[in-house]
Amino acid sequence: MAIIEEITAEEYARLPQSAFYRDELIRGVQYIREPGPPGYAHGSIDATIGHFLFAFVMPRRLGQVVHNAGFVFERNPDTVLGPDIAFVEASRVPAPDGPAYPDGAPDLAVEILSPSNTRKKMARRLEIYLRTGTRLVWVVDPKRRTVTVHRPEHEPFVLSVDDQLTGEDVLPGFECRVADFFYELR
Repeated sequence: MAIIEEITAEEYARLPQSAFYRDELIRGVQYIREPGPPGYAHGSIDATIGHFLFAFVMPRRLGQVVHNAGFVFERNPDTVLGPDIAFVEASRVPAPDGPAYPDGAPDLAVEILSPSNTRKKMARRLEIYLRTGTRLVWVVDPKRRTVTVHRPEHEPFVLSVDDQLTGEDVLPGFECRVADFFYELR
């Protein structure tokens, strides 16, 4: 992992991006991981969850669902994270000609675990999400086929493939079987 010290979100946005490197800016420090792009299963789960969320959000005009979009969670020093999937409610959707990374946390962040995710890294991301305004976080574990639901000031809980996942007060009315996130053609 390479580290470049003390840059702003705006400087970070101007850096060249590569499909083979995933990185994040934490309190002004850029962390670069070099495992390559996520695997096929990760991409399939990502697309499936994104589809369910988009199909619910779009016709109701509730906001926007984005994939791997960066958000500025903190300033001075800056923190930029890009959840696998995020939802931003309509009243908070940034202008299309705004900065590359809008200020403020998404309302929902979805993280899909992959081999490069360490417990320490995921704990750090969760702490930032929940402390800076993300109202709901789903951590999807493809190996265990579970979704762990996190909310500020609440204990996390784990849902298995037999359970229903809801959007709670962030996406009222959204329901999906956890098993549907792990869609297979077999």
